[in-house]
Amino acid sequence: MRKISSFGNVQTIAGGIGDKGPAINAKLRTVYSMKILGDYLYFSDTLYKIRKISLSTGLIDSVVGGYVNGYNGDNLANQTNIRTVLDMQFHNNELVFADTINFRIRKTSLSEMGMVTTIAGNGSTTLTSLIDNVPATSAYLKAPASVAFLSNGEMIIAERQGHVIRKVDLTGQISLIAGSFLQLGLNGDSSNAKISLLNDPLSLTVLKGDRILFVDRGNNRIRMLTPYCKDSGYFLTQSSQGMICSNQTTCFGFAETDSKVCSGNGICQSFNNCACKVGYMGSDCSTPNICTVLTIAHICTSPIFNAPETLITPVSDITLLNSRNIELPSVKINLPPTMSVYLEGIDPSLKNEEVVVLSSLSTTTISSETLGFVSPIVSSVIAKANSGQKIPVQNLADPVAILFENLTISNNENLNVSCIYFDETAKEWKSDGIETKTSTDKAVSVTCNTYSLERSIVVIDQNYKKESPSKGSGVVTDNSAVLIGAIVGSIGGCCVLLSVLMIIIVVIALVLKRKRTTNKLDDL
Repeated sequence: MRKISSFGNVQTIAGGIGDKGPAINAKLRTVYSMKILGDYLYFSDTLYKIRKISLSTGLIDSVVGGYVNGYNGDNLANQTNIRTVLDMQFHNNELVFADTINFRIRKTSLSEMGMVTTIAGNGSTTLTSLIDNVPATSAYLKAPASVAFLSNGEMIIAERQGHVIRKVDLTGQISLIAGSFLQLGLNGDSSNAKISLLNDPLSLTVLKGDRILFVDRGNNRIRMLTPYCKDSGYFLTQSSQGMICSNQTTCFGFAETDSKVCSGNGICQSFNNCACKVGYMGSDCSTPNICTVLTIAHICTSPIFNAPETLITPVSDITLLNSRNIELPSVKINLPPTMSVYLEGIDPSLKNEEVVVLSSLSTTTISSETLGFVSPIVSSVIAKANSGQKIPVQNLADPVAILFENLTISNNENLNVSCIYFDETAKEWKSDGIETKTSTDKAVSVTCNTYSLERSIVVIDQNYKKESPSKGSGVVTDNSAVLIGAIVGSIGGCCVLLSVLMIIIVVIALVLKRKRTTNKLDDL
């Protein structure tokens, strides 16, 4: 048995001959299960022992087992024969272990050398059909490989050769909760785990809300059991007794009235079914995303953009938007002092309505040298909190100021940066109607003044661009590399050859057109 330090050094901590001496000298065989409790590392090996090592002294000692392969009933722990132990757990100051080849779940006290007691399984290997809803000690277990405990103390057992997962309740009764006894296979996931086939289940882990993770080894899957209530109108909810059924709807372990339900960002409509507030997404409403409002925006639909990092700012009164500062990493958005006047002017009902400001940062999958972008792409939108409806913000009297701080520019001496935005209608990057202010005090900072929201704005270094835009057009033309990438990214693989020919023709046409435009500009 070895350990790896935080520096990557491997050190042997057990292996050799003997007991009650240094663990490094102790004789071990295949180690199956390891658990740490306090100062001790507990483990099982195929010398038919469960042993422990003091992490402070390095001394090893036996906990259960008599060095004999077999079964001799329940006795004192050091006189009880065990066979392969694949898993063990600590519960109520006891060591509970799966004596797999003896077809039993057993336990012993951790406080002193006490008796081993069988708590599930009768040891028989001849069963051909499942006998369920009986005392666990009289039940047939088919190679129990893992054991775990629910929050209320009930025990879960995974049977490798039985291909089932069973539960022992607090009265000692055992019942099936997943799989079909002795029927291995895979028939997909089901709301009723008892009709889902398993294949060699093991490695049980109980999560929050008494969800059970396990390895479906023969099916090459990690799967999860989620508890639910059979009675109509009843749902699982958390209590001091664990997960219980009540007539209160829950979502992912939280009652519908709990402030933490749906991550605090939604309403629990039915069992594990959250309706998210504006700006949030995910089954439990835990992920903020501006694309829930800007559904058709370029940053949300184009493959050249990474998923935006979104900040959601709820506002109970639109007057709180006046001169509001919204801070993102290295970016500050300053709303104008007259924002509430504008909003009330376009929709008087907004005076008494809660709104949210969604702001995001996006990056591209294309190199900045290709695009000339020297900042993240900033997007911002205001929406009604209840309905999620976008509020159009255009032609403001005072601008929204977006400050990009500490920009990295390749050539500060010939600084030539400008702010541009993406026109969703024309599908082009433009610079008209947006002001650029630069500051080179200690570091390069750029302020983009825009009189409209619902825009994706970025700072571009014009020194990167190979062509200048036509006079008065306000359109910043992407170079050929970007065009090729955009075309290729939007084409299916079945027409690759035809697509390549189309790209070559388009690029040649653009080059010829640019030459003609350059000649005309020279003539001017």
